[in-house]
Amino acid sequence: MKRLFVFLFPVVLFSGCFINRSMIGTYRNIEGYGVEQELHIKDNGMFTYNWIEGLNKGTTNGTWKNEDSGLILNGGTKQPEQKIIVQENTQASSDSIYIEVMSFEGEPLGKVSVVLNDKIGVVGDLEGKIIIDKIPIKKIKVNYLGMHIPEYQVKNSSANHFIIKVYLTLTQNAYFENTRIQIRGKKLIMQEPSLTGRKITLKKIE
Repeated sequence: MKRLFVFLFPVVLFSGCFINRSMIGTYRNIEGYGVEQELHIKDNGMFTYNWIEGLNKGTTNGTWKNEDSGLILNGGTKQPEQKIIVQENTQASSDSIYIEVMSFEGEPLGKVSVVLNDKIGVVGDLEGKIIIDKIPIKKIKVNYLGMHIPEYQVKNSSANHFIIKVYLTLTQNAYFENTRIQIRGKKLIMQEPSLTGRKITLKKIE
């Protein structure tokens, strides 16, 4: 019996997930203009994530674990795929690309993020409008509030004015699926799940 106990003891220690107690606490990032994120790491292996983006806000609960000097988070409900319609127009004698992004109801999507041709990232103004120098546009990817919006393949190679309508099914939820969090002292670096997927830094406040 003693031999069996001695044999199992290190296994229990190893699989017991050495919880890094120093990581327990609340972390916050305040960006201003009504944008804020807060992550509460609990000592029971659970977490709560709160976010605010203007008039939108939400809360997600889930589980966390230590892995490779970082944290892995799982929780929330995956956003449903959204629908997108793009109207391609050609404006004669124009040296610019014009993009307008709005909901199906015609409401502008302010500060929307758009990726062109998989490599050019641009952000719209408060009216969801974007103007850039003219380049051939082959693909458009819209990012908004962390939603899964399908890519759009441009059909008219000479088009330079795009009116994009997105059908939004917004759930007030941030989705974590094996999301890796980097630990830097008393800071956590993570990919923002509810907005545009950019990296943010949360500082420990308690």
